[in-house]
Amino acid sequence: MKSATGSLRLDTDSDVAMARVLVAMANKSSADTARRVARASKQQAIDGRWHGGRASYGYRTGDSTLYVVPERAALVREASERVRAGESVYRIVNRWNQAGWVTMHGVRWSEKALKQILRNPVLKGVRTYRPVLPGGSWATAPEVVVEGNWTPILDADAWDETVAVLDARRARKNGGRTYSSKWVMPFSGLIRCGKCGHKMRKQGPNYICGHHTRGGCARSINAVAIQAFIEDAVLAAFSGPTSQAPPPARPGKRR
Repeated sequence: MKSATGSLRLDTDSDVAMARVLVAMANKSSADTARRVARASKQQAIDGRWHGGRASYGYRTGDSTLYVVPERAALVREASERVRAGESVYRIVNRWNQAGWVTMHGVRWSEKALKQILRNPVLKGVRTYRPVLPGGSWATAPEVVVEGNWTPILDADAWDETVAVLDARRARKNGGRTYSSKWVMPFSGLIRCGKCGHKMRKQGPNYICGHHTRGGCARSINAVAIQAFIEDAVLAAFSGPTSQAPPPARPGKRR
């Protein structure tokens, strides 16, 4: 038997016992490494040092911190000011693209890319830290906000106001609701077409079966009707351990 430390023989009880000892030692070494990494990560966060990875637009990395790139930082400040003044992200992005400004990846700007940057708390000089458990896994506790060791591009009030404006616009777009797409389309990909068995996905007010070219039959059904049907079925199933209530009527089919 081959291993990272050489060959192991498992012909006798002694060989098996030795293999178990080696496995235990390897597990201990792995756990020790995980604890050291967790301690280092925690100390790095407490010190406010940059955790590594690609820097946010407006910064460059170096020596466990971030350095402001003046030209890009000026664009970020301008975008924040314009958003707070009521200008749309679309217009800002369009202006940047016409001027030839590109993202960190060297591609044209999109509304999504700019919104992600403006929402990044790194801009106001903080970083978030999720505690790491001794075994190396992430804790389920809320993220801890730590002051970073880099110069902010936006002050805290400007960043908070920018994010509040973006949140308010998203809420208006969603009819006053601030839910995620997970809740807008709770059964997308879970519902199967009754005719061909293909997965149905939410599209507008309906759940749509895949196109013929993708193995579906392109049938559709009203989302409100099917979601009500599923809710009634679940309530009927949990109405009692021996409930004999008839199943809910199936929603009408559509072409």
